[in-house]
Amino acid sequence: MSDYINTLPTDDDPLNPSESNIMNIITGKDGSGDTAMLRILNEMKIPIVIGILFLLVSTSQFTDILRTCIPFTGKNDTHMLMMKTVVFIILVFVLMNCSVKLTF
Repeated sequence: MSDYINTLPTDDDPLNPSESNIMNIITGKDGSGDTAMLRILNEMKIPIVIGILFLLVSTSQFTDILRTCIPFTGKNDTHMLMMKTVVFIILVFVLMNCSVKLTF
């Protein structure tokens, strides 16, 4: 059970500079023009793209392409997993180091 908001302790003291700075950052009044939610979305771009890459690499269509292009992967599931891992790491490396700029 949670407390009612009108029963929480509050005071009428003015905000100190550090509290004021935190509020300005959250509301976007710090001069950057970005709100906290927009900053969170900007930080989530790369993890979202990496997740999409992982989903693409883990599809059966990608497995079939690897089996036709790299014959030794069809013999053993471990070889297939290793090749998928290598391809995924290469794609993430290219994404992180080629300055791909993603915008919403």
